[in-house]
Amino acid sequence: MLKKFGIAVVGSSLISLLMLGIQGRLGCATVWADSWVDDGDNAEQIEPAKTTPPSIAGSWSGSVVDKYFGTGDISMDLTQSGGKFKGTMVSSFGSGNISGSVSTSGAIKFTVKFGRVCHLSGSASLVSSTEMSASYKVLSCGKSDKGDDGTFLETLL
Repeated sequence: MLKKFGIAVVGSSLISLLMLGIQGRLGCATVWADSWVDDGDNAEQIEPAKTTPPSIAGSWSGSVVDKYFGTGDISMDLTQSGGKFKGTMVSSFGSGNISGSVSTSGAIKFTVKFGRVCHLSGSASLVSSTEMSASYKVLSCGKSDKGDDGTFLETLL
């Protein structure tokens, strides 16, 4: 019975292949190796996985469209440590404290507290490194705001 196995090692431009065949019960072996340099014409570029989230720290400014209150201005001042951020949000409709997380893919989850009663929750994505698009839903704020939601688009200043 002939048993074979192969090991492939991939470097930035060198691929080596080692084939080892083990024959019989006495352990007789034959070794064959081949290597070549890839000229890059058909090489697939592989980017390393991101291990840190993108930075969203800084001052942001833009517009908000709210289902109940209409269109207004919005701004945020954010600080970030790793995948967590916090700061202040000021809009034409009120101001509060914002906090949340940023994943390595740039997905953003946040909550905003306006005083003791009003809270909203949302998600955002980076359109570019300087532009953020978000949607939110009011979680609690009194009977008049039940079911309120909206969107905002901000640019890093």
